[in-house]
Order: sequence, then C-alpha cells, then structure tokens
Amino acid sequence: MKRRGFLGVGGAALAQASASAAAPVEGVRGRAARPGARRRWGLALGSGSVHGLAHIGVLRALERLGASPDVIAGTSAGAIVGALAAARVPVADAEAIARELDWASVGRLTLPWKGLMRNDALQKRIDEAVRGRPIEALPTPFCAVATDLLDGRSVLLRSGPTGLAVGASSSIPVLFEPLRVGGRDLVDGSLVAPVPVDAVRAMGPQFVVAIDVAYRPHDELPRGIGDIAFQMMHVMVNALIDEQLRRADFALRIELHHLMLGEWNADVLIREGERATLQAWPQLRERFAAAGIDAGVGGAKPP
Repeated sequence: MKRRGFLGVGGAALAQASASAAAPVEGVRGRAARPGARRRWGLALGSGSVHGLAHIGVLRALERLGASPDVIAGTSAGAIVGALAAARVPVADAEAIARELDWASVGRLTLPWKGLMRNDALQKRIDEAVRGRPIEALPTPFCAVATDLLDGRSVLLRSGPTGLAVGASSSIPVLFEPLRVGGRDLVDGSLVAPVPVDAVRAMGPQFVVAIDVAYRPHDELPRGIGDIAFQMMHVMVNALIDEQLRRADFALRIELHHLMLGEWNADVLIREGERATLQAWPQLRERFAAAGIDAGVGGAKPP
C-alpha cells in the first residue's frame, strides 16, 4: 500500500520537524501528585496514523502481563489510544473504538479553510468513551502533546476536555483545522514530539517506556514527487524520534509497514503490537528490576 495513502507521522507540510527538536516545551498545568504518591513508570505512545493500531496490541500485552503504567502521554494516534488507557477503558472496548476511528470519517468540511476538515467527530467519540471526564479526572494521569502553530512550541495538555486535547494532538496540518485551546492554535504533536518521552518525564515517573510505531524512510521506494515529499518528512521525523528515544529508559520500536504492503486489516497491526511487547518483556522486566520497579507477572508468551 502506498505510504501517500496514509496521513503519515504528522501529516503534510512538516518541513519544520527537524528544527523542532530544540523547541521549548510549554505545559498546561494538570493535577499535582498526591503527597507521598510515587509514580514509578510512565508510557509514551508515539504517532503513526494507522500504525497507531499497534498501540492497542501493546495495551493488550501489558494487560496480560499485569503491568499498568502510572502515567501516560501520547502524540496524535498515541494520544487517542493513550486517553482510552488513562480512562481505563477495557482493552477490548478501546480496540473496538480504535477500529471505528477512520481518519477519512472523523472530520467534516469547513469554511473558511484553515484546513480541509474539522475533527469534531473524533473529539466527540473520545469524550463519550471517557464518559465526559476532563483529563485531570482520569484515573491514570495523562498528557496529550500538541504543537503551537504560531511559535512551534510543544504544548503539554494535562487538563481540560479530554476530547479537545486528543483532537488538538491529532489535528494534522492542512487536513484538519487547528484547534483553539487556551488562546493558541494547536496542531498535531508529531511536529515536535512524535514519541512524547519528555512529556512523560515532566509527569514525574522514575522510568519511561517509549513505544515507536512510526513510518520509516525505508518503508517504500520513492517513485514520484509526492513520494519524495513524504520521504523528506519521514527522514526528518525519524531523526527527531531517534533523539527522543535516547532519553527513554526503554524504547520499543515496532516495525509495521511491511505488514501492510499486501492485504491487511486492523488485526495484523494489533497482533504485531502485542507480539512485539511480549517478546520485549523479559528485557523490560530486567530493566524494571534494576530500577527497583516491581511491575507485571512476566508469565505470558507471545501469541
């Protein structure tokens, strides 16, 4: 399947991505940690458009292993899945919701055009799934990462309507209108933090697990001018991801696109996310133990 058929990691017009690595991070205040509360480990769920379905498999594996993150941050597709996990929506229900969210059907045409569509339907579906709770009321502390369209800063959304935050983090430039939040025009967080390791760090855990499901420059051979534009985007975004993953305590890079070059469906991506997580678990469990973290039972086998 041609990569131009997807929205990719952060959409079109990402020429600023490589320069964004040094962009400052600005946060929207969320709830403070309770006195004595210890946030042991956090989960950073990266962007990747339809590749984000693999995050559901990651959650499925973590559930089997009995390993629950203390904080979660997500960017774009990772914010969608991360919000559901933070609301503790059962994995089976989160999977059903993720399957029904097709980028082509979550928007509506808008005028005047700052983007081709609004992603109102996505926001509404997320708010329904979390039962209308704002981010600060979710059972697991959560952060959605977006980008300030005016100054290129990373914005950490840790309070306010959950659907609005997820919508802003997933608002792919050109395709979707920027979302106005706190006086700012916000777009897809992939522009500055395709794997939100720093956002998780800002929430205070002692150990950060990063999940990268992005498209790779080598996924397909560029054959025309459109493919070359996408290739440029993937080169820059993956360079930014490499930098961010170096700041994680454990990074899991899941290669997915080769599974989509023939006939495929959502099950393929979900299963690969689960398989990769279970396969990595022995090593992750050792790293947890070295950090003094007791997480998970470690008895599950790859499917």
